[in-house]
Amino acid sequence: MNLNSSWAKRWIRLASLVVATLGSITAHAISETDYDQAFQTIILPFMDSGERFTFPAHDGIPLAGIRFVRPDARATIVYVPGRSEAWIRGAETFYDLYQAGFNVFVYDHRGQGYSPRLVSKNPQIGHVHWFSDYADDLNEFVEKIVRAQVPESQKLYLLAHSMGGAVATDYLTSHVHPFSAVILSAPMFQVDTRPYPEMIAKTIVNSAVAFGQGKKYAAGQDDFDFTVPFQGNTLTTSTARYAAYQDMNRRFPDSVLGGASNRWVQQALRGSRRIRKSMDRLNIPMVLLQAGNDRLVKSPGQIQACAKSPLCTLIAIPGAEHELLNERDELRNLVFGIVFATFR
Repeated sequence: MNLNSSWAKRWIRLASLVVATLGSITAHAISETDYDQAFQTIILPFMDSGERFTFPAHDGIPLAGIRFVRPDARATIVYVPGRSEAWIRGAETFYDLYQAGFNVFVYDHRGQGYSPRLVSKNPQIGHVHWFSDYADDLNEFVEKIVRAQVPESQKLYLLAHSMGGAVATDYLTSHVHPFSAVILSAPMFQVDTRPYPEMIAKTIVNSAVAFGQGKKYAAGQDDFDFTVPFQGNTLTTSTARYAAYQDMNRRFPDSVLGGASNRWVQQALRGSRRIRKSMDRLNIPMVLLQAGNDRLVKSPGQIQACAKSPLCTLIAIPGAEHELLNERDELRNLVFGIVFATFR
């Protein structure tokens, strides 16, 4: 991070102010009090109001998406989901953004959610051929769907989570884009390969791919487990939002994805390393939100990546697990305070 840039100074001041006043921030959406009832009566009907569609990816694969468009929108936010995250999991986030005056556009990555799966023998296996396919798909989405519907005079913002953060950054460094600013939520700039050191994990998956096992589960990966209790989760410290997450998985089992293939891990390791190296090519205001207790992606990669980008500001959220947009109220309110201060 360039501490001398006006953008960085602005965000250092904002972060200090928000952290200092955290106790007085009110919820931007439904609160954890009576969460289940509010989710059923407010969030799910809102999701039904969205316009679902498909569009051709860069190689013709029909990808699934949804948009929430309001005639009085002050700007448009494109949301890029993480690995295994179907658009339907972002229900509360999209509601918040829409209620704050934004259009919201989102799609499911190839191989997950309601987009075509890439392993026919077991659709639960998360797979990709090239990591750059994701960035090329995002470019098609922006050009064919978003820009076709949003007026040229309206600002476009990019909000991306986890793997989506890596995809968004890959897209921004490899394509001409129309975005004014980007927020990355716990971006996957360095894959956490535990229990294996990264070099050993790389050797394992490279060998598996070389021997024709690219579409098989990587070591330790398996189908989605619907029974993981709150105490065993690595996503959030919010009991209410975790319960809703598991309820949505049971309601929409066709949208669920299991673990990653050997090829996906290989490509994610290579892609994230390449993306970290390319960060100096970015010239867009960027806020990188780091989850203080993240156990799914590594923080050193985030720090290294942000330091290389002249307009990147890293803000750590202490006590948060990986799913910053689905954390407990006090942490989630902090995150959305930053989102709404950035996307104006």
